[in-house]
Amino acid sequence: MKKAISILCIPLAVFLLAGCGGPKGANPDEKRQAVRDMAQETIMKLHQIEPQAKTDMDNAVGYAAFSNTGINLLLLSTGNGWGIAHDNETGKETYMKMFSAGVG
Repeated sequence: MKKAISILCIPLAVFLLAGCGGPKGANPDEKRQAVRDMAQETIMKLHQIEPQAKTDMDNAVGYAAFSNTGINLLLLSTGNGWGIAHDNETGKETYMKMFSAGVG
């Protein structure tokens, strides 16, 4: 039984640590710039695939773009990411982190 427990500990540690990443950057300004770059690239791709999205986003209260990574291991799952929400009225940007965990 001890062997089975130790075998499960390694993947569990990898599973829990895999969600520890975030935007690349040496300081908060560089990390915020990385988030803005990711969001802009994602939004540009969206506009190419679905041109109506630009009009919809311009007319919306705001929008958000996130980078999200999910991992499923046996019956455990986790997800984490980071992104930015933009308020169209004020122009304010809110930087966010997200995390989820579950079973099944």
